Amino acid sequence: MRFHITLSTLAFAFVSHGLPAQTTTFALFTPANPGQKLLVFDNDQTSHHSIAATLDTANTSSGSDVNFAFNPDIVFTGALAALNGSQKADFIMQSKTDDKAVGVSNSILLQPIDSGTMEFRLETPVDGKDLLLKVTFSDVWLFTSGSSGLDLAMEKPPVESKITYASDFLNFNPLSPNSWAIALSDIDPCPCIGCDGALNDFSASGLGVFLGAATPMTSIPEPGTYAIITALASLAAALLRRPRARLFPVDAL
Repeated sequence: MRFHITLSTLAFAFVSHGLPAQTTTFALFTPANPGQKLLVFDNDQTSHHSIAATLDTANTSSGSDVNFAFNPDIVFTGALAALNGSQKADFIMQSKTDDKAVGVSNSILLQPIDSGTMEFRLETPVDGKDLLLKVTFSDVWLFTSGSSGLDLAMEKPPVESKITYASDFLNFNPLSPNSWAIALSDIDPCPCIGCDGALNDFSASGLGVFLGAATPMTSIPEPGTYAIITALASLAAALLRRPRARLFPVDAL
C-alpha cells in the first residue's frame, strides 16, 4: 500500500509543534488489509447555510480491522505479556463538525473537526479486558493537500486541542500534553470545498500515531499466585505471633 508520508515524517511534525521531550510515541496503528478504506468524510449538504459533516470509520458499529502496537519500550508482564507486539484490533472513530473548510492555497485545504472519539479494542481480550486505547478530542484539523503530498488529521497547531486518553492497560500522566495524527492515503475522490463551505464526501486509508506519557499497568495475579501469597501471609502472621524466645532461643545465639 502506498502512503503519502512515513511515521518518521509524522514524528517530525510533532517535534515541530514544540512538544515536551518527555512526550513520546506510545502507540501506533496501520490498516490490517491492503487497500482498506478506514475513514469516510461525510458532508450532509442538505442546506447551503448550515454544515453537518462527520469524519468516521467506514463502520461505526463493529469498526475497521487494524494492527495496533504499543511502543516496545512499554513492556507488559504477567497476564498482560500478550500485549507485547502487534495486536489485531477493531478501530472505531466518530467525529463531527459544523465549520467551514479554509482554502490556504489552490490545493491546501483545512477542515476543522469540532469533537470526536477513537477507540481501539482487542479482537481477543487479554486478562478479560479489551480497550487498548480510547481518545477523546476536540478542536482538531483535517489537513489535505489535494494531491500526493501531506494529508493529515491531527491536532490544531499550535497545541490547542483538548485530548484525553483512557486504556484498560496503560496509565497516563495527566500533566503531560497528548497528541495524535493520522496520515491519510488513497483519498477518493480528491477533496474539494462543497457548496455549503465544508469539504465534499471522500474516503481514505491511513495510519496513525499517539503521543503522551504512558506506563503499563501491572497485571492482576493469577489465582495460583493468590494462593501462594495467602499461604505466605498466613505463615508470616503465625511467626509474628510466636514468642520471641521460641524464635531465637538463647542457646542458639
